Amino acid sequence: NAIESSPEEQAMDSVSKQATAKNDSISKLDDSKRKLAYLANIPSTPDQIKESNTRMTEAYYNTGVIFREQIEDYHSSVSAFETLNKRFPDNKYKLPSFYNLYRTYLMLHDTVKANFYKDFLITNFPESEYSKLILNPGFYKELQRKTQVLEVFYENTYKAYLNNQF
Repeated sequence: NAIESSPEEQAMDSVSKQATAKNDSISKLDDSKRKLAYLANIPSTPDQIKESNTRMTEAYYNTGVIFREQIEDYHSSVSAFETLNKRFPDNKYKLPSFYNLYRTYLMLHDTVKANFYKDFLITNFPESEYSKLILNPGFYKELQRKTQVLEVFYENTYKAYLNNQF
């Protein structure tokens, strides 16, 4: 009695089978042909290198978040975020990674490093959500309350429109 799998699971299974088939076919090659097959997969054009760097940036950031939020391995989280920022100093996750480093160093009771990231964010990005959150821990609750007020206003305005109450 087979369990039906979702389209996502079938797609993942298909990708897995393709990767396995590719690895199997490469492993059957002799050493010189295997070397050429591996070298063919190394990014060499500017577009391939850019795509590779984008994927690595995503991987480092996601790894840091997973280690911090799900596994609670704070040292590995710090390592992932710091590697991300060292290898890709102008990455798109710079602010959230610095904020995560700040929070993680607080968890590790390393106030010197936590304060470094806190000061960096507040000094260089004072208007960012991260700085506002550091300076006002209730920032998101206030933002959420304002959003709820706007949603109620929108609903009331839309109901008035539907009732021809212009």
